[in-house]
Amino acid sequence: NISVQKSRFGFDIIAPEINSLKIMGKLEADFYYGLGIKSIPRLRHGFIKLDAGIVQVLVGHTWIIISQQSPNIYNFETLGASGNLWARFPQLRITKEFNLSDQLGYLKLEAGILKQTNSTIVGSPATQSGRFRYQGRLSFNTKLPGERESIIAVGYDNGKLQKTPEINCDAIVAELLIPVNSLTITCEFFTAINESSLAGSIGNSPTV
Repeated sequence: NISVQKSRFGFDIIAPEINSLKIMGKLEADFYYGLGIKSIPRLRHGFIKLDAGIVQVLVGHTWIIISQQSPNIYNFETLGASGNLWARFPQLRITKEFNLSDQLGYLKLEAGILKQTNSTIVGSPATQSGRFRYQGRLSFNTKLPGERESIIAVGYDNGKLQKTPEINCDAIVAELLIPVNSLTITCEFFTAINESSLAGSIGNSPTV
């Protein structure tokens, strides 16, 4: 099924290192404005990432910090509610890795401030608060003998669904990724309240 709306174009930018500081950026767009609606350019990703070795800083518009085991899908009108939370928001994200050992792997701590959006475009969930939301994620990353990297992670999201009356939204997420030969097993478990500003869930907004 060929679709102009879902066709993506973009580019990655990798700048020369400056005193061991790595700089990269990403810009990606498509033409999706909603099912059955005419094609209009839409920004999917637009960010800059600075990697100083001891810490990474990302500034721009991209995926939320929690819930990183999103499946690769094409028909997201149907499969976008396949059980995982997702959204793309403007954000400031800081990432720090802690090496445990060559055998054990490493811990990755990610935290950030995300700008909630009032957009009603599909893929940019709406919220009435216009405030910042806060997310954090801690993952354990390791490699089993002869396999690719496995991940166990927990994440937390906090924000405001609306101003008047003031309604808080919270989510706790657990993730699991295990490669088995050429296959990859991914799982996500979450509990959430008033999280209709995030997409996903199982066919419904994750309100309770």
